[in-house]
Amino acid sequence: EMSKSLVDYNDSDSDSASDSDSDRGEEEEKERTDENLFAASKEDLVQGKRSHLALTEATGEEERKAPKMSLEKQRTFPHVQGQWPSHVFINVNEELEDECDVLETAREILLVALNRPVQQVVGFHVSVSRTFTLQFCEISPFVNALKKSLSTVQRFSLQLDPSSCRVLENEGNTHQFFCSTLTHTPQSLTMVVDAVDSTLCSFSKEPFYSERLFHLSFFSWVTLEDEHSLLSKDVITQTSTALRELSGLEVVVDTITFNCGDKVFSLPLL
Repeated sequence: EMSKSLVDYNDSDSDSASDSDSDRGEEEEKERTDENLFAASKEDLVQGKRSHLALTEATGEEERKAPKMSLEKQRTFPHVQGQWPSHVFINVNEELEDECDVLETAREILLVALNRPVQQVVGFHVSVSRTFTLQFCEISPFVNALKKSLSTVQRFSLQLDPSSCRVLENEGNTHQFFCSTLTHTPQSLTMVVDAVDSTLCSFSKEPFYSERLFHLSFFSWVTLEDEHSLLSKDVITQTSTALRELSGLEVVVDTITFNCGDKVFSLPLL
C-alpha cells in the first residue's frame, strides 16, 4: 500500500514581506501542492488500471477481489515487499451457506469445552497447495501454467465425512482447527494436486505435503502457551455428532481457485 504525507511548511517570520504577499505565496504553494498530489494520485490510478488490464489480458481470466483468508491460511512467514501470498484450493462456501444452524450448534459445543473463543473459519475450502509467494511478474505466467496443467483434469465430486472429524494445527502451531476429512479421495483430486505440484516445482516452490490429508476446516481457536494436548476424544465425538447432518453433502468440483494477494482466479476443469 502506498501512503502519501504532506510536507509541513513553516510560517515566514520575515518583516519585509507584506501580509498580502504572504497570503498569495501560501495560495500559490497550496495550488502547486494540490496539483502534484492530483498528478500523483492520477498516475497511481492509471498504473493500477494498467496492472489489472495487463494481468487480465495475459491470463485470459478476470480476477476478483479475495475475501480475508482464514487463520489456517494466513502466512506464517515475514512480509516481504513485492511477494504476494498465494494458495490453490477448492472453494466449498456455496455448499455450506445454508448450514448455519448446524455449524452454530457444533461451535457452541466447542465453545463450552474449550472455555475460549471459537471462530467459524472464513472461506470454507479444501487445500490443494501449501501457502507460497509469487512476485507480481510471476502471477500471469503461473496462472497460464496452472491452467495448462489442469487442462486434462475432469470435474469430479467430493463428499465430507463428519464421522471422522479430527483436530489439526496450522504450520505455526498458533491455532487449532476442527476438521472433516473426505469419504474417499477421487482420482481426479489426486490429478489436481499432481498438476498443481508440477506447476509449483516449475516456479521453484514447495509441493503439497507428502501426506495428502485432504480436509475441510470448520472452526478455529488459539493454541494456548505450553498447550500440548488437543481436544478430547469425547468432545470430538459430540461435535462430530452435531455435524452429522452434513454427511453425504456433495461438493461438485468444476473449478480450482487460485488466490494471490487480493486477486482470485477460477480455473475451470473439463
